[in-house]
Amino acid sequence: MPDLQLAFRDGYRTSWRTPLGGIPKDLLEPNLKKWSGDHAASDVVDTPGVILASRSLAAADPAIVDLAPTALAFFGVPVPADMEGHALLAAPQ
Repeated sequence: MPDLQLAFRDGYRTSWRTPLGGIPKDLLEPNLKKWSGDHAASDVVDTPGVILASRSLAAADPAIVDLAPTALAFFGVPVPADMEGHALLAAPQ
């Protein structure tokens, strides 16, 4: 299990159509309905991740183990040599 798991900000969720295989116009949408739970697969074991980035990624095959090294590198903190994964963002040009 990873040390880090991302979740949705309060008031947001995946589209109501995405868990059913639909492709909605908007990938993310405000949750305006009463919501106390969900039956969509949001567990990292069941669902492959999708990374949305406004910058080019340095890897073609990103994985959840890459999130911690990416965060460390982004903030200029050295990535320990024994840490799994690698930084996903290309060095600033």
